[in-house]
Amino acid sequence: MKRISISPPVAALILAVILFILSGLLPNGFGSDLEVAKAQATNILRLSVFLGVIAAGQTLVIISGSEGIDLSAGSVVTLTAILTYVIVNGADEKVLLALLASLAVGALIGLLNGVGITFLKISPFVMTLGMSGVVTGAIIIANHGNVSGKVAPIMTRLIARPLSPSFPIPNALIIWLIFGFLMWLLFERGTLLSGGKGSYWGTMAGAIVLTLITSLLTTMQLPDSVRRMVLGATLLILISIYGRQKALRQ
Repeated sequence: MKRISISPPVAALILAVILFILSGLLPNGFGSDLEVAKAQATNILRLSVFLGVIAAGQTLVIISGSEGIDLSAGSVVTLTAILTYVIVNGADEKVLLALLASLAVGALIGLLNGVGITFLKISPFVMTLGMSGVVTGAIIIANHGNVSGKVAPIMTRLIARPLSPSFPIPNALIIWLIFGFLMWLLFERGTLLSGGKGSYWGTMAGAIVLTLITSLLTTMQLPDSVRRMVLGATLLILISIYGRQKALRQ
């Protein structure tokens, strides 16, 4: 009997569909209202964009860096988001400056991680974990728990709103698809990245699954502590399954 093989991206998408249907069956779900279901699906995809972009960077690190991982990514994202929010302060003309400043800060932290790992021979796990603590401390010192700023109108238009009323797809999804295509080209053409062909589509699907799980737990009105436990357990299960599949292939 021939064994049926399903690729990880397809399996993740199937899981995403199942989770979305389950969320609709909950008391606070969309039920049989297709318009509400459509709006909720669009919102979930829009929220997945941010996690998907971050996950893409982690995918590059894992594939090109002998399966290392950057534990400072979350702290860096928080820092650059706060930096962008403060610099922009509601002014469209300051968006470019804020983005350049955020890129410079992220690149500097990445450079420090790279120097520590490459020249000082510090383990990627230890180096990025330590950097995460440093960045988190810097965030606390810088804002003292208070952040003063405002989102620029152009950022809302480019990310949250659709391209036009006749094309009701948020611009964030279009940007994500373009970003995904460029990442796919990089995986296909990159000389250090031949082992990761097609992996980014699994990353995108995984981002959607995690966003759906978060939405499902929120709909169930579970406490934040329970949501964190379930998300952590889900990540452990998915990573364990992937690791076992890799061991079997080898």
